[in-house]
Amino acid sequence: MQEKPISTEELREFLVKAKKEGYASGKEAVKIPSGEKMLEFKNGLWRYSDVYKGGDKFFSGDEKVFHKESLVWKMDYDGGVESLTGRNKAKEIYMFLKGVLKDVKEEIPFRGPFMFRGGDFLYLNSIHGDIERFNGYETIQFNSKMNEEGSKAEFLKGAVQVYRLGYRGGLFKSAE
Repeated sequence: MQEKPISTEELREFLVKAKKEGYASGKEAVKIPSGEKMLEFKNGLWRYSDVYKGGDKFFSGDEKVFHKESLVWKMDYDGGVESLTGRNKAKEIYMFLKGVLKDVKEEIPFRGPFMFRGGDFLYLNSIHGDIERFNGYETIQFNSKMNEEGSKAEFLKGAVQVYRLGYRGGLFKSAE
């Protein structure tokens, strides 16, 4: 009997739930024997794991989704904080990032939305491809002089890039 293909709609729904319950939630990761940290989320036949290692300036990891304990989707990523100047401390940047990642969308369930602004920070996410095969790049810009009416172009004028991350991945099983 041939197994039913994985539904990309179900995968997207699960990824959004899992990501909101993962790093974005602020939950403490579990240290595993390899020295890496792991966050995990389960819902029915679905399981998500995010395993990563590193510090503020550089980290690397991978996210995996299993359906019936079979690996169906994977994304790997690496990045970190680029510049720590003035009040631009790593903790503040990562707190902002957690807020961004809580805004994950089913249409693009890889990281955050295309753009997110909060306080003096602007998050930008560039994605190529779809859930079956994709790559992307996210950055966080800092500019303390922006007013609330500022446009993206005005924000980027004089902004300092303080964080960047690249990611890539795709689906292992054919989708409906």
